[in-house]
Amino acid sequence: MVNVLKGVLIECDPAMKQFLLYLAESKTLGKKFIIQDLNDTHVFVIAELVEVLLELVSELMKQNTYLLTQKCEPLWPWTSCVTMFFCSFSAVCMP
Repeated sequence: MVNVLKGVLIECDPAMKQFLLYLAESKTLGKKFIIQDLNDTHVFVIAELVEVLLELVSELMKQNTYLLTQKCEPLWPWTSCVTMFFCSFSAVCMP
């Protein structure tokens, strides 16, 4: 008997992939959603959960993005503030 799962190939940077692996291991979505962990930048996930994943990633990005007009305090007098955090997250549907 053959089992077939409809999935989506996600390409992302290694940091975002670690976030996805964390979500899968903690069963934040109620179940494990990763079908196959392919390499450092690619993961194959259940297609029906892609929209929820995009919302979670969007929320993470909002938490880690700061406006340039916001004042920040550097950790040390000789360092500057990091004001922007960028990650890439793209999903490609696989038929």
